[in-house]
Amino acid sequence: MIDYYQKQGGGMNLFNTDCNFEPTCSAYAKQAIQAKGLFSAMPYIFNRLKRCNEPDKIEREHDPFVEVDNV
Repeated sequence: MIDYYQKQGGGMNLFNTDCNFEPTCSAYAKQAIQAKGLFSAMPYIFNRLKRCNEPDKIEREHDPFVEVDNV
């Protein structure tokens, strides 16, 4: 599903907004799923999406997926 979302143009085409982070939220989700598995990655993905609250942010924030034990 993430690949399909990215091929459709991601947030810019589907929601008329651009991601505030680098890597994008969808790329981050893919990294988390590959590292942790689908269900274990969900808290990481949701926490990342909750931080996506500045639609007018000018520069992207570098925020790669990093495993932590206290999610």
